Amino acid sequence: MKKYIKLSLVTLSMIMLCACIPSIVQNMTTFVEIVTPVKSRISEDVHINGMVEESIKKDIFVELPLVPDEVFVEIGDYVQAQDVIASVDAKATQAALFKLAESTNLIPTEFMEVMGSINISQQLVEDYVPTDIISPASGIVTAINLLPGAMTYPKSTVCTISKDDTMRVKMSVEEKHAEKIEVGDTVVFKASATEDIKYTGIVERIFPTATTTISGTSQVTVVGMYVKLDGNYSQLKPGYSVNGVIKKYGKEVAMTIPYEAIMQDEENQEYVYVYQDGRAVRANVVTGEEFPDKVEVLEGIEQDAVVIKNAVDVKGDNAIVKNVRG
Repeated sequence: MKKYIKLSLVTLSMIMLCACIPSIVQNMTTFVEIVTPVKSRISEDVHINGMVEESIKKDIFVELPLVPDEVFVEIGDYVQAQDVIASVDAKATQAALFKLAESTNLIPTEFMEVMGSINISQQLVEDYVPTDIISPASGIVTAINLLPGAMTYPKSTVCTISKDDTMRVKMSVEEKHAEKIEVGDTVVFKASATEDIKYTGIVERIFPTATTTISGTSQVTVVGMYVKLDGNYSQLKPGYSVNGVIKKYGKEVAMTIPYEAIMQDEENQEYVYVYQDGRAVRANVVTGEEFPDKVEVLEGIEQDAVVIKNAVDVKGDNAIVKNVRG
């Protein structure tokens, strides 16, 4: 009887073990995503920097020293063409003109002749003084140099009207790299004000001459260019400083895999896991050129290798894995 009881217990244990095997195997299995190496054209990054600006803007100049009476707009306001930007204090302006007539050469000759004539009259001066400063175009007020009661300088810019949907980036590249740049090249850049957001654009125009600028404590010769923006750039504002790269693609092609597929051991040996018959098999590799989201593999795997992308999840060499896509 005891023999039958023992046999029954052994049988029960075996049944329970068999029932647990699927669960044990599942706990030992890592679900992975597999990828195959892709061919990528190797590029050389040419570093550039610059500033966001308006591609279409209209500056309002004044020929005479004027004294505003009231200013009707502020930076950021939208104006229509022929809107009044500011009214002019005629009496204060005339007084300023007469005061400056004999002591400055800032006033244009034709106005000096009027004020300096023997038969000068108040009405004649009034004919040369505008009553209002008018916007010549529709757009956003991006600069204004008018204060009520404060005289403006002659031939100075008192207001700038910009088209808010026509921004571009003015960039420069060191002269040693200038010959590599062509119209139509792709530009990838960031703005200091918007941190990690990436923007893209196309080189639209390259300046025909070089200029000298200050970089740190030394002078650098650079060539300027205009970059036409792609996509959504609503967070960019005129005046933002930017820096980025121009991607120059060569003829050489590299075999690449995602960064996530690359691991490194304690001896700094890089390796990947290759998917083989439900197992993750370690393969040491040598990497080369780095791209924004992938890296070149020079040695260690073939073009048709099936590589595990989420290598960090693999428990080790020869571990049981299952492709999440079946």
